[in-house]
Amino acid sequence: MPNDTTTTSPLALPAPTTVPDVITRLADIQTWIEATSRRGDRDGVACFNFLYHVITCRVLEWIDDGRFADAEFLTTLDLVFAGRYLDALRAHDADPATAPRSWAALFENRDESDIDPMQFAAAGVNAHVNFDLPCAVLTTCEQLGREPGFGTQRADYDRVNEIFAVKMEDLRQHFQSDFERLLDELLFRHVQNILGNFSVEAARDTAWTQAGVLWALRDNAGAQQGLIQSIDKFAGLAGRGLMVHL
Repeated sequence: MPNDTTTTSPLALPAPTTVPDVITRLADIQTWIEATSRRGDRDGVACFNFLYHVITCRVLEWIDDGRFADAEFLTTLDLVFAGRYLDALRAHDADPATAPRSWAALFENRDESDIDPMQFAAAGVNAHVNFDLPCAVLTTCEQLGREPGFGTQRADYDRVNEIFAVKMEDLRQHFQSDFERLLDELLFRHVQNILGNFSVEAARDTAWTQAGVLWALRDNAGAQQGLIQSIDKFAGLAGRGLMVHL
């Protein structure tokens, strides 16, 4: 984590209780990392956190605009989902060995200057979607007392894909000037090739399916925990595949 211990860490704050609180916390984390990391806004976690903040802002806009039929489900899911990211950051800050394996590729390589910002962002999305999301859907359904297929939950869940599609492109444009300065055309194509097989929509579809299996195993704690560990492991392997040094 950032190496300036004199700066107060937002990771020590209580868990957010509203989506606006999540947005504020992500903004605070961004400011904290950029102020304390030697790589500033090019720190690997900062690259992902920037994207996550932008996406969460848009999710809140859509909730407020009534674009989700089941706002309670999306709001609860957003809070549970964000909480898992904050827990992973906090765990790594306290003891890297206790953080989920899915996040290791991003946390361990965040200071590397020869990894592109888009790779960092994709590695964070990989960990958060491929590992955290199925668990977050499960917890959300448990809290609401609903099975995953209840009402419009799946349709509202899928609508978030539209936000990802736009905001991943916005992230590329955010770093575009640095690409032009630092990467020649061949190297830029290499980054695109690395990320070419990574689909947020496909990952979110798989996460929903896995959440359904976890829900079916809710009366078998051993089997459920075994599946969660497997999901964490394979998300970690996928994350390492994204951390190709240029």
